[in-house]
Amino acid sequence: LYNYKRSLAVGILASVVAADSCDPLKQTNCPADKALATSFSENFTSESKWFTAEDNPGKIEYTSDGLAMSLTKRFDNPSLKSNFYIMYGKTEVIFKAGDGRGIVSSFFLQSDDLDEIDLEWIGSDDTQFQSNYFSKGNTATYDRGEFHGVNQPQKEFHNYTIDWTMEQLTWYLDGQVVRVLPNTTSQGYPQTPMYIKMGIWAGGDPSNAPGTIEWAGGETDYSLAPFTMYIKSLVVTDYSTGKEYTYGDQSGSWQSIKAVDGEINGRYQQAQEDFAN
Repeated sequence: LYNYKRSLAVGILASVVAADSCDPLKQTNCPADKALATSFSENFTSESKWFTAEDNPGKIEYTSDGLAMSLTKRFDNPSLKSNFYIMYGKTEVIFKAGDGRGIVSSFFLQSDDLDEIDLEWIGSDDTQFQSNYFSKGNTATYDRGEFHGVNQPQKEFHNYTIDWTMEQLTWYLDGQVVRVLPNTTSQGYPQTPMYIKMGIWAGGDPSNAPGTIEWAGGETDYSLAPFTMYIKSLVVTDYSTGKEYTYGDQSGSWQSIKAVDGEINGRYQQAQEDFAN
């Protein structure tokens, strides 16, 4: 049931993304995706060159303690989107979720053809977080998501890591594996270049579908705003090289992805060394 309700929310968000982007599974003239093709660490004490604030209402602050993103009133949805894509790679985010009934904090990777890898936190749930994935925006089945125990994610910073390889997808909490998804799933496997996005929104807004509101923990009480999520630091490494990533056909398979002046998985070993340091 959780996955059904969550997928209702994903369907809403995916339709918004799809409306604003070129789907390479349906079109042949989509722009190339700028490749990261390196590693970096960001502490968000000032505006980051790696990310751009989307044109959404809400408050984004860069402080000595890192990034603070606040939902201050109804219809706020502050978010940042990366200026790059990775083609397989690893992310490590030191994160504290926003609290509040119906408040959803999110950190996720998504491709132009709606492959997706998710981390999500419900503001009224102080015992667990959620991992999920999608392939080509397919929400026809509802058993992809899982819950993982975590201590007071709205009050304490924790290390959440996603390692996305050609062979498997692994989620970590504070250095410990909490989930492994082999690249043999019948649900489809994320395998196209992805950007990174983070933000806070009200899944409990009364205008949302009842299933979405229930998934988010109930209807949001905006009189208790602001609701704020925090990121202390982020490390990202791309496992591939090149200037940009393009789709060679409309299959959406990793074999169709071209790394211009580079190679898919061409810096995997270097990336492991980068991340260790």
